[in-house]
Amino acid sequence: MLNILKENKMKYIKINILALLLLFLGSCESYLDKAPEQEISEDDVYENYESVQGYLDNCYRARADHSKWQNQDGNTYGHVEALTDLAGIAHTYTKSHKILTQGDWLNQGSHVEVGWKADGNLGTYKGKVIANSFYSLRIANKLIDRLPSTTTITDEEREELLGQAYFFRAWYFFEVIRRWGGMPLMNQVFFSDSEQELTRKSYKECSQQIIDDLDMAIDMLPHDWDATNLGRVNKVAAMSIKGWVALYAASPLMQNEPGGSTNEKLPYDVEWAGKAAKYAAECIAYIDNNMPEKQLKDYSGVLSAAQEQEMRSNYRHIFYHSPNYVSDQSLWYINSLGAGRATDLKIHYMCMGLTAGTGNWAYGHTFPSQNLARMYEKRDGSEADITSPDYFEDRDPRFDNNFWTPGDTVRTDPVLFLASWEGGRDNVNSNGWSRTNPSSYILSKFMWPETLGTTNKQNNLYYYNAIYVRTAQLWLDMAEAMNEAYGPNSDPAGLGYTAVDAINKVRDRVNMPRISAGISKDDLTERIRKERAVELCFENHRWFDIRRWMIAEDLFSDDNPIKGLRAEKLDASSGTTSEPGDTDFAYSEKDITTEIRVFQNKHYWYPLAYDHMNQLSSLKQNPGW
Repeated sequence: MLNILKENKMKYIKINILALLLLFLGSCESYLDKAPEQEISEDDVYENYESVQGYLDNCYRARADHSKWQNQDGNTYGHVEALTDLAGIAHTYTKSHKILTQGDWLNQGSHVEVGWKADGNLGTYKGKVIANSFYSLRIANKLIDRLPSTTTITDEEREELLGQAYFFRAWYFFEVIRRWGGMPLMNQVFFSDSEQELTRKSYKECSQQIIDDLDMAIDMLPHDWDATNLGRVNKVAAMSIKGWVALYAASPLMQNEPGGSTNEKLPYDVEWAGKAAKYAAECIAYIDNNMPEKQLKDYSGVLSAAQEQEMRSNYRHIFYHSPNYVSDQSLWYINSLGAGRATDLKIHYMCMGLTAGTGNWAYGHTFPSQNLARMYEKRDGSEADITSPDYFEDRDPRFDNNFWTPGDTVRTDPVLFLASWEGGRDNVNSNGWSRTNPSSYILSKFMWPETLGTTNKQNNLYYYNAIYVRTAQLWLDMAEAMNEAYGPNSDPAGLGYTAVDAINKVRDRVNMPRISAGISKDDLTERIRKERAVELCFENHRWFDIRRWMIAEDLFSDDNPIKGLRAEKLDASSGTTSEPGDTDFAYSEKDITTEIRVFQNKHYWYPLAYDHMNQLSSLKQNPGW
């Protein structure tokens, strides 16, 4: 598989870049340290294809991996989704809980997500995403600068390497601007002894550079790699990002110019929305013509019992799969090569009763909220009624796939229940550690039942990955872009699908009722946004979506914006604290008082670091900071 992940066989070339603008600017002094078993100078990097690829592979290693519990920090615990309305963190001492959700972002260089400081984790999935982005941008720029004149590789090798370098320059610049907003165009290697007057460009100027780089990558990258390189970027990965980048550029937040006094909620840019729709349609057409295994299957209409089972299995194994390391639906992702997931699963998703362990390594820190649960419709498309004892019956198949609810049998051998009802095992405190599951829900999207409990654990039965883009996102990107550019039912550009068609492709795949063509544009906007939350939850989209749509202030306006489920036995004497017994539950919504969300207008963009502002006085700070 992908050579960069076979650490015992790789000779990684690490960079020690002088710090200026988060390692992006720096002198041309020697910056390559000693790689395992050899010493490498800068010139030696270009000695042959393998050494150049080894250098470029640092860009793969530096990617943010939201599937790992240590993503961006050694002791993160909480998933990034717990910054949003879709989740919370049971462990209230995490950095996310104590700092990020309380709005204390300014000059927090060492903290997750908003941090930027380079440390011993630089260039790994534990590194801060901003620092890692500048680290990788410098690598990509140096390769783009040197490879055209390098004579030690073949033309075919040069094209493969340059395609990856252009891709990573695009990807990591996108990672920067969707957090900081428009920045100076980072498309060259700067030197500390040269004169620079760097000014921030508009978000759309930056996005255009990203798209130009992706076009270069698409021209150069192969359709696919051989099995030993599974996970390297290819044409479809680059194509899948183009529409995503353009959709962000069309969004309300991104219409604000850098340096303003406040962030205004402005209309979508119709021209950029049209571009986003076109790019998404081009990627979909490429898949249709070249990669039919990545298409969304159509399960609309009346299904037989066998078809229903196939539909549910098809959806479930997008997220965990075997024997393949990667699901067919994945377009741009981290190939984890079956890395051990016992700790990731426990710390991200499990409550203590499901791990049968003790202490803060044995219970899930991130739980789905009632806010998310209520977005899932009944199977007939109606809204589920929380006052009904049948609240969880006949729900959207994605709800059944993604949630375990109070009283669910989560494993049959041995039998194990989610005991998160009032007074249940998973709803009380024990031994000084919080055993409580605050929302009463467990996210089952990435968990197989065999990994739970105390005996016969099979943590390595399946594989799962951090997915950046999968096929369903293409259709949701297209639906949003088409609606904002042309309305629900118009296709003036001849792309082959309307906005309603696009969202219904996603709903057809799980046999949910189609949205009517008679829907208004504003109503479809809301349906698309809900569909994104339902379909893409815990895949690191919601945090960016609620900011680019500029709806976070409204979502978090309540003193207790994150809600949970209260489940009470109708027959209190039935069962035990670990088994539900033969009884129904009465359900109601409750506030999760430990979940604070301080979000003001300034929080739509992250603050630039003080030291970078001091070093580069031409950079303007983001509004409110």
